[in-house]
Amino acid sequence: DLPPTFDFEGGGTKAARDKLLISFVEHAEQCRQMGTRLHPVVFCHTLYDTHAAKLQLHTDFPDRFLNSSVVTQIELGPLSESKIKKRVKQIVTKVGVGGSRVSDKIIASIAAEAGGDIRS
Repeated sequence: DLPPTFDFEGGGTKAARDKLLISFVEHAEQCRQMGTRLHPVVFCHTLYDTHAAKLQLHTDFPDRFLNSSVVTQIELGPLSESKIKKRVKQIVTKVGVGGSRVSDKIIASIAAEAGGDIRS
């Protein structure tokens, strides 16, 4: 049985993580072959991280996992500055910032510095 969550940054060796991921896909493939209904499992991997160099899937996940028929990769690229500006404006309006108004110039600066990452 797999744990409900697995923190890739929480310790353990790459070999141990790879072994866990490979056993996951092998089990899921066997279930699929037997016609057993599978519930989706989501692995979130950040490729565009503001705190590190660009990460690569093939260095963090074993090929057996990435190339499995039970794994679907969905790529979500960086957000445009206009989308980040819009969201920052929504947050400022909803939450407020010390009761004062945040200028469009400051919001534009925040969006530019975010580099496409809304978490920034």
